[in-house]
Amino acid sequence: MSPADLDLARQRLHDRRRALLARYHRTLDLVDEELDSREIEDVDTSSEQWDAQVLTALSVADRRHAEAIGAALERVAAGSYGRCVRCGAVIDDARLAALPEAPTCIGCALETDEAPLPRAP
Repeated sequence: MSPADLDLARQRLHDRRRALLARYHRTLDLVDEELDSREIEDVDTSSEQWDAQVLTALSVADRRHAEAIGAALERVAAGSYGRCVRCGAVIDDARLAALPEAPTCIGCALETDEAPLPRAP
């Protein structure tokens, strides 16, 4: 990858990380509001708890995605960004355009049944 391509990738990764962290913090605020609302009737309790669990799970997924972006930024700094961490092959430009934090080439992702990361907003 050229230095300009690496700069662009670094900027895209930082932008995605900022968006995910902002969403993560908003979700935590929603969970806090949900759990703090104690004036709910017994009939609504299970629904309220389910909503809180879903919001928490979304936050965990967002945090995992932010960690994947952080790992990609580390690969940029180390000079290994764009290379599969499993086999060392060059990751296709189209894959990196769609998922800049992708750690593996599509072949290794399919072979290992890599769990898909949530899409950025």
